[in-house]
This record gives sequence, structure tokens and C-alpha cells, in this order.
Amino acid sequence: MKRQTLSMILWYYHFSNMEEQDKYNEKMCRLIWHDALQCSIKTLSWGVDFVRVKVIKNGTEFHVQGFKVTGVVRVQYVEGSDLFKVTIIPDNQEKPIIIEDVYIDQLVSTIDENLGNCEIIKKRTSEEYDFAEKLVAV
Repeated sequence: MKRQTLSMILWYYHFSNMEEQDKYNEKMCRLIWHDALQCSIKTLSWGVDFVRVKVIKNGTEFHVQGFKVTGVVRVQYVEGSDLFKVTIIPDNQEKPIIIEDVYIDQLVSTIDENLGNCEIIKKRTSEEYDFAEKLVAV
């Protein structure tokens, strides 16, 4: 009888911790999107597949079709350092790009530099369509 009670207590403890962890993960995902990614129009140039945005441990994961890279981007909060880890996993099986120690206000620019910098897009667009570079808004 005691063994069953102990296992039930452990199961409940494990379940409640999982529930708390899930809530925490969702909170981190929302924080990343609300406080960083949605604050910039640059995220639209990455070709984010909003249907495939996921909550992962300590962060978020989403699929992109960037200028230089098409693949999965993971943004995870690193507890203790108050910084983030960005992992870009290309679809073409190339080696993942891992950027550590990123401040929340640097997330967009860090991801943008690795997916297809807006400045490159701006230059190519102006060359291809014969616009003055200052007329191309990115």
C-alpha cells in the first residue's frame, strides 16, 4: 500500500512539474515573439511559416525561407545568463549555425545576418529592378 501511495505522489509531482514547465516554455515563447521578433518588420523578410511555429523547451522554433538559408530557427532562453541561444538548422543538411550569448534586443539582427541580411536583399533588388538603393525599403 505504501509503495502505491509513494508512486502516486511521485507521479503527481512529475505531472505538476511538467505542467509548470509547459507553462514556462509557453511564456518564454510568447516573450521572444512579443518582445523581440514581432517588433521588427525584418521577420517578414525571412519567410516565416507561422503555421509551424512551435513552443520548445525555454523558447520557440519556426521554419524560415531566408535569402541565404532555408531551415529551422530555434531561439532558447539560457537560464542564469539572461541571454539567448539561436540555432539555425538548414534544410539541406549543412552544419547547424549556433550563436550563443545573444541579448533579446539583438535577436532580430542576429537572425537576420544569418538568414539573409536585409542590406543584401536591398542591394540585389535595386540592381535587378534598376532602382536607386535608397528607394528600396526593407
